[in-house]
Amino acid sequence: MLRGIPFEEKKRQIVELARALIDGRIHAIEGSQRLCGLFHELDDPACRELHKPFIAIASETDHLPLGEFRGFCAPEFLRKADSEIEEYLAVKGPSIVEACRRVVTALAS
Repeated sequence: MLRGIPFEEKKRQIVELARALIDGRIHAIEGSQRLCGLFHELDDPACRELHKPFIAIASETDHLPLGEFRGFCAPEFLRKADSEIEEYLAVKGPSIVEACRRVVTALAS
């Protein structure tokens, strides 16, 4: 069990989050950061290759204001951050979706 959640349930959460990201129901960067955390909690050596892209995304984007944190930011900072987010997703968006597809293929049962 992982922090009170059984292993298979944690894998199900990862798959559902990856599907939500693929379908556009969750922001690609925010979803990737959450996937990184879930994979870390899963701590399954068999999933390390699936985890790696999300580690990179989280590292590259941890300074960007997302979700509720945007409410604490000045408008000028948000304009600059939004521009950076847009540029990042223009370059990395397709590879994020592809990484999520690999997750679903590998972990969905």
